Amino acid sequence: MIDSAEAEESPAEALLRARRHARRGVSELILAVRALLDAAALGLSHQPARDHALFAPLSQILDDWSTTMGGSEDDIGTLILDALETEIARWESRSREDEEARSVLRAFLGLREFLWEMGIRSKQDSSPSASAKNKAPTVNPTAKATREASRVRP
Repeated sequence: MIDSAEAEESPAEALLRARRHARRGVSELILAVRALLDAAALGLSHQPARDHALFAPLSQILDDWSTTMGGSEDDIGTLILDALETEIARWESRSREDEEARSVLRAFLGLREFLWEMGIRSKQDSSPSASAKNKAPTVNPTAKATREASRVRP
């Protein structure tokens, strides 16, 4: 049944309402993942994820993302990628001294790759100069063959 207020709204207003619902849904999804992380931490060490040495940083990230998704109107993909880049940088520096941090770093790198494959880009990745940097270089096959031939000397 259509509410009279919904019947009077414009398509742009309906899209905005849909976006708000989607953001809250994503926030709830993140909280569900956070609860699964708690269950894993409790099962492994009898302490919640926020108190676990390995799970605490991820727990904090999920809490932050949930808060951001629930209350902000910024682009979700950009927010996630920005937070992910921050965590990747932090875990890269940490992984230089800690073997176990490398596993966490690999997980974040995999998530970034997955998001990239899904078409989610940060604002800097979608700019024309960034897209030119991300393109594979084009090589003239004839020029390449000539260079390779000149390296081979009998």
